[in-house]
Amino acid sequence: MDPKGKYHRQIILPGFGSDCQQLLRSSKVLVIGAGGLGCPALLYLAAAGIGTLGIADDDIVDLTNLHRQILYNENDVGKSKAITASEKIQASFPECSVFTYNIKIDRSNILSIIGQYDVIVDGTDNLSTRYLINDACSLRSKPWVYGSVYKYQGQVAVFNHSSTSYRDVFPEASSSHIPNCSETGVLGVLAGIIGNLQANEVIKLITNTGIPAINKLLTFDALSASFYEVAITPNPDTVQRTPKTDTEFLSGRSKASQGKCNILCNTIDGAEAQRLLTGSLAVFVDVRDSYEEPEIENHHFLKIPLDELADQHTLLSRFEHMIIVCSAGQRSKAAAMYLKKIYPQNHIVSLEGGLNNWSDFTKTLQHEHT
Repeated sequence: MDPKGKYHRQIILPGFGSDCQQLLRSSKVLVIGAGGLGCPALLYLAAAGIGTLGIADDDIVDLTNLHRQILYNENDVGKSKAITASEKIQASFPECSVFTYNIKIDRSNILSIIGQYDVIVDGTDNLSTRYLINDACSLRSKPWVYGSVYKYQGQVAVFNHSSTSYRDVFPEASSSHIPNCSETGVLGVLAGIIGNLQANEVIKLITNTGIPAINKLLTFDALSASFYEVAITPNPDTVQRTPKTDTEFLSGRSKASQGKCNILCNTIDGAEAQRLLTGSLAVFVDVRDSYEEPEIENHHFLKIPLDELADQHTLLSRFEHMIIVCSAGQRSKAAAMYLKKIYPQNHIVSLEGGLNNWSDFTKTLQHEHT
């Protein structure tokens, strides 16, 4: 029972024991992305006793990575993330077998790679790779642990574990540009919090302890130190959008990238929002926190931060048309999905690209009318 050994204080946990520790030792986990999320996830998974880790990343270490990508230091700048992370994990945890994939994950290789692992961890920072992970995991019946960070907020969820899919939340990639942390910034410690939450979900999945974060999107706000959840329900279009065969996946010709989002996460662009607002047909519902900018001007709006929405949604009962807004359009999608369940007859949409894009749109509109 590993008496007073490395895993002793984990093994003596009620409901854990040597059986769960052996399950970790026998498990294989692939972490795609060895960045802000992948670094803490890798460290704690290896420390927990995961027997085999795979690390996939084709990027190199940059100086601006170091405030959150804790496996690296200044001497690693310019080196491969996957190789460097692998060497450091192996040095600290020699009992862990580490396999390195210093390549870009794409349609041609993801199916063969993930087939060798029990659980997949998403440490990426772009939508296209997340859809690849989701669809590949669906084809191979692999659970995957989603994580993302944006400024002061992060999200975690478990998908494809006899549960909902990433496409149930985000049926397709938005046509608008969604900025990453290199453009908007991110609190370094936030990546550590979310990466560790992902590692926690992996351990629960492998050992069958606790309740995994399935059928819900867990969000953490670093500034208010608060967690809140949005329930995820199956989207009837998900089956249509997810590739059914390897051939369909490899060709990229499935319905996975066709059509519009279903009503649970329906989005509108700036022109449509302007039409609704000009005709006094809608109200802006701003789900950002109080400190966030730009301010909404010249339009009727209600400010209800996302973590207060569950308590204050009754304020919205009298509005038939609502345009939910945040900075970049991600939190507003989650809020619109939540409100649509409460008010299914109402017209509830998310502003595509958020208020950052709205500000650019209104400036262009003003220029055209001068």
